[in-house]
Amino acid sequence: MILEENFCIGKETLTDIGLSCFMIQVILATKVCGYSEKSSYLRDSAKALRVDAANIKESVEKSLKRLNTDYIDLLQIHWPDRYVSLFGEFFYDPSKWRPSVPFVEQLKAFQELINEGKVRYIGVSNETSYGVMEFVHAAKVEGLPKIVSIQNSYSLLVRCKFERGNRTLYPVSQETWPYPCSARTWICSGPSICNQFDHWCNFC
Repeated sequence: MILEENFCIGKETLTDIGLSCFMIQVILATKVCGYSEKSSYLRDSAKALRVDAANIKESVEKSLKRLNTDYIDLLQIHWPDRYVSLFGEFFYDPSKWRPSVPFVEQLKAFQELINEGKVRYIGVSNETSYGVMEFVHAAKVEGLPKIVSIQNSYSLLVRCKFERGNRTLYPVSQETWPYPCSARTWICSGPSICNQFDHWCNFC
């Protein structure tokens, strides 16, 4: 059984009681936040979040404490450090490009945590084909840990990014882990299916 926790949406403390009794039976996954100026409250420094060594380490230490566990089976980057079109933004806007933490630097931070026994495997989420291949290349060239999973949006109403990504993921043996398969239950509530499609098409 895969158990995913997520500090960003307030779920990471729900399973801490008695979790140690089930660690042999579950795969425990959580995430480190991507670039964010609005979520600075998550870090002691109160600065903008980046996917660099300091932020990754602090995120993991706090997750381990909240989950009352010694290690995380799968740690994923919630979204990239670099600019990508997310959260309903359909087109890539070159004017929003910004300098980002190098892929090698991110992998080296994960390598340190793996060596310490705090993380077993790493993955990405809301990532593009470009990002996946850069991580794969950096891991191969530098001898760093390889990402083993990708978790991108996929549902009855949101299909295109996930299906396009499969062409990249299959040759490099990445496991795909979609969310939210029920489109956050929108397909079985309130608005008509047509109105829901108009909203969700922005996430493709």
